[in-house]
Amino acid sequence: MMNLCVIPARGGSKRFKNKNRKIFFGKPIISYTIESAIKSKCFNKILVSSDDYKILKIAKNYNVSFETRKNELSTDTASVSDVLIDIIKRMVPKPDIITCLFPTAPLRNHNDIKKVVNNVSKLNYNFSLAVTKFSLPPHQALKIDKKNVAKPMWPSLVNKKESQLPDLVVDNGSTYSAKVSEFLKTGHFFGSSLKVHLMNIKYSIDLNTKEDFNLLQYYYKRSFK
Repeated sequence: MMNLCVIPARGGSKRFKNKNRKIFFGKPIISYTIESAIKSKCFNKILVSSDDYKILKIAKNYNVSFETRKNELSTDTASVSDVLIDIIKRMVPKPDIITCLFPTAPLRNHNDIKKVVNNVSKLNYNFSLAVTKFSLPPHQALKIDKKNVAKPMWPSLVNKKESQLPDLVVDNGSTYSAKVSEFLKTGHFFGSSLKVHLMNIKYSIDLNTKEDFNLLQYYYKRSFK
């Protein structure tokens, strides 16, 4: 069974500049994901896709595969799914399972990757991803207009107790795996037969802002130093 791992790492980032190669305790953020992917021993091939030559050089140093992303797949409007589908269609032979690891989740480790991948490769689910619990009750979400006037997103749920609702989790933006045949049908990782791997919220931080980076530093020092 061919299991392909893709680490999408575009050079441009709006909210936090060069986040995929930001130095984090002595090495680029993406290094943590590459190292965890290698250590998981789940993959026949690990491929870093980027339009940034500095990121591609990092991948080369780890002796994993890398390729320069097409210009049309490096824009703000191109999705990661577009990148993955393009890679799958060009591969011969095609992989059976595709796993996508975002490089901005350095606290996700090889065991988290293995648990997500095994849900597909061993337990035969079509899709799997890493999730975390909400820090606040999601059913109390408010939608606001341009004047900051708010209304409940779900009026029928907003006054319910949490005990009256099923357990709710959210995709933590780190780790995704799927059967390629099913992924090509949906174009995303949220299809039927979806098994999740629950991660602790402190290991689920996805780097998008300066505040995220500060939290990553805090939890890394407490947990790994």
